[in-house]
Amino acid sequence: MANIDPPNLPFRIYLRRRAKRHMPESMFFKALVHDDDFTALGSREELNAYLALHKVGPDGRLLAHTVWNSYLVAKNVRVARLNAASVRAVANSKA
Repeated sequence: MANIDPPNLPFRIYLRRRAKRHMPESMFFKALVHDDDFTALGSREELNAYLALHKVGPDGRLLAHTVWNSYLVAKNVRVARLNAASVRAVANSKA
């Protein structure tokens, strides 16, 4: 079976795509999308450290974690789709 290395979905790209389609009215979210430190985050630990450093309140923390969780789901869906396409391509080539 062909092994496809799925392309990354950086958090920065996810946020830009989400902002174009689902920009909430939250000024906090708008600020996060344009903050290079926030968009460069790579883990939940980095997210928590960012939120603590910037003394983000409970509502902002909830929003940031919701966005992060949605990002993780989007990454997993992307990988699943690519893997399914890979399996179909291999199956079709053997048929």
